[in-house]
Amino acid sequence: MSNNLLENIQDQIERLEKLQTQAISKKRGKKDSVDTTNARSYTNLLSSFEANQEYLDIAYSTDEWLRTNNRTLYEIIELVNRALAVAKSDTSNKLDPTSLYEIKSEYKSILNQIINLANSRSNSNYIFAGTKVNTKPFALNESLISFTYHGDDNEISRPLGPGEQVIININGRKTFTTLLTSLIKGTNLSNISDLRTLIEAFRHSLDTLNKILTINKFRHKQVLTSIKQGEQTNLLLQTLNSQDDDINILEGITNLQQKEIAYKTVLEVCSRTLAIINLFDLT
Repeated sequence: MSNNLLENIQDQIERLEKLQTQAISKKRGKKDSVDTTNARSYTNLLSSFEANQEYLDIAYSTDEWLRTNNRTLYEIIELVNRALAVAKSDTSNKLDPTSLYEIKSEYKSILNQIINLANSRSNSNYIFAGTKVNTKPFALNESLISFTYHGDDNEISRPLGPGEQVIININGRKTFTTLLTSLIKGTNLSNISDLRTLIEAFRHSLDTLNKILTINKFRHKQVLTSIKQGEQTNLLLQTLNSQDDDINILEGITNLQQKEIAYKTVLEVCSRTLAIINLFDLT
């Protein structure tokens, strides 16, 4: 898998170099254009600006969604660390009634906080509900012995440019089922053995959450890169608006630059994917 990614990266580099060469040739081969051609080019230029702005608007909302993912995961990880610390804190062979009550109360508090975070929203969309973005995904029953997931397992992707997509949501069921089940057990503890079994469960949940957070950070970086490139393209398009004599030549260069942005994004995605593979030893 790593070799395929490296080959893909090299292929994209070669295509990028060709595009840069084409742009230079365009500049050197500049010729005068008739007024009618310039008018047509001006219309195309406006269309390019509108299309680029549309992608930018999508990227801005995607940025907010992924930021919400990051913030929420950080808070949940902090709570799971707290839950793990509670499980490791009592090293005695038995739990007295007072200690047992305190531990169960602590897990109840952590459970309710994580449920609230798992029902987080970005611009009114529930971020862990799959494609059921208008449905609150997690609900505890009144006796705190089980929970229900009302979302689905579908992915949501957003376009960042021609042929470029990014997944923005995190699978709520896969991410939280083990964690919530463990916390529910914590709220119903009866002996020290039950408490000790929670240690490994919380460690597993932390490992899962940290991996998901890492992947979300890479996706967010991809979106931020697209926003930066899109804003630069908009500035160029606005500059072209006042340069009638060179409008045909510059429009061609702009189109090439937009393709170049797409290829650069692919390069970064491939590189980050390769980094993830190395990070998690998934060979």
